[in-house]
Amino acid sequence: MTAEIAVINKSAVALAADSAVTITNSSGSTKIYNGAEKLFALTKYHPVGIMIFGSGTLCSVPWELVIKQYRKQLGQKSFDTLDGYAENFFSFLEGEETLIPKDLRFQFLENYWSGIYLDLWEMVYRKVQEIYTNADEVSDQDTFDILKDICNRISLTLDKQEFLTNFTQADIDELSIQCNEFIGVKSAEQGLELPVEMKAALSKLLAVATAKENTLGPNSGVVFAGYGDKEYFPTILAFDLKGFWEKKLRRIPDLQKSCGGGMSAIEAYAQDEEALTFMQGVSPSLKKLYEQTFFSSFDSILNKAIELIEANTTQNCDELKANLHQFAASKWVTATDAMANAIQRDYIDRVVHMVEFLPKDELAYMAESLVNMTAFKRKVTNDSETVGGPIDVAVISKGDGFVWIKRKHYFDGGLNNHYFEKFAKRS
Repeated sequence: MTAEIAVINKSAVALAADSAVTITNSSGSTKIYNGAEKLFALTKYHPVGIMIFGSGTLCSVPWELVIKQYRKQLGQKSFDTLDGYAENFFSFLEGEETLIPKDLRFQFLENYWSGIYLDLWEMVYRKVQEIYTNADEVSDQDTFDILKDICNRISLTLDKQEFLTNFTQADIDELSIQCNEFIGVKSAEQGLELPVEMKAALSKLLAVATAKENTLGPNSGVVFAGYGDKEYFPTILAFDLKGFWEKKLRRIPDLQKSCGGGMSAIEAYAQDEEALTFMQGVSPSLKKLYEQTFFSSFDSILNKAIELIEANTTQNCDELKANLHQFAASKWVTATDAMANAIQRDYIDRVVHMVEFLPKDELAYMAESLVNMTAFKRKVTNDSETVGGPIDVAVISKGDGFVWIKRKHYFDGGLNNHYFEKFAKRS
């Protein structure tokens, strides 16, 4: 896992990323290493940086290799906006079939489909256990009916989601044909003879999951930060990447984690619990628990009041009950709004207003401190230390470009002068 922070105001944007990476083997056991590269200069010549979180690879190709190869082919080329860099980077990914070969792209997609397929059968198994006391009572048709119902419900939810960038309904239609072939192979491996309508339901689900936004399968987060040639305030653009289908990169912008030029903000990526606690004055998970607990208690009191009213009168109480429900709903909205306004006014706004005036060195210090806070919390609790290791910190400004404040190396700089001389010649 990862903790990454971006702190931005009109003067600059500071980026900080930890070095921990979690490796999971085929048996499910994990090991944590503290040497991962997650923060890079996207170009050696212009004020643009990139951070990676989530999966450390794109279709099994390390992100470090991908980014440095892009940087090499980009050379001194620049774009008017940060969005231009992002689009050019994505075009590079889609067209670079030597660096990210077709077989790796398709293997990643097949693994994605396999994960969903196996999860569906696991859901069927759990549903069968809920309904039937004896597994021998379950016919193949009963099993298929349960599977079809689950597929239809999930597909209905996925249908409401946004298309991934550059995907359309025509892609779903084409994907359905490929997914149908995949389902045929998978079911044959299991020794199953699925009905035609069952294969169609499964194929539609996989096709929609491939073309629309969802949380299924692995995800790589990519954050661009900096300036285009015609931009004078820094910008942050965040995207979720989910592999490829054919030559199309499966991606979608994360607007909630992006930030326009001229704004002041703190953005946290991946493990953002501690940063949000700092910003909001309360842990997001604790806030959610309080809301759920109080709502449950509130609802229980209301139902008990209605129960007592019904038990102590013979008159029709429908209007009274409706008024009680309406009054209770309005009071709950008022209470939650008051809490949200207090968090915004007394915590978030106070921090953001100070960020607006921070100099570059303080922006860097804040970004590093928020990553450190997350790492320290993992260290002193019984959580796995999935955030840790050296913290890379960089500040990007219009005048000074991409400047490293802290940067780890896997080698001794004194023994490798040629490394630094090589890049000095490029500046």
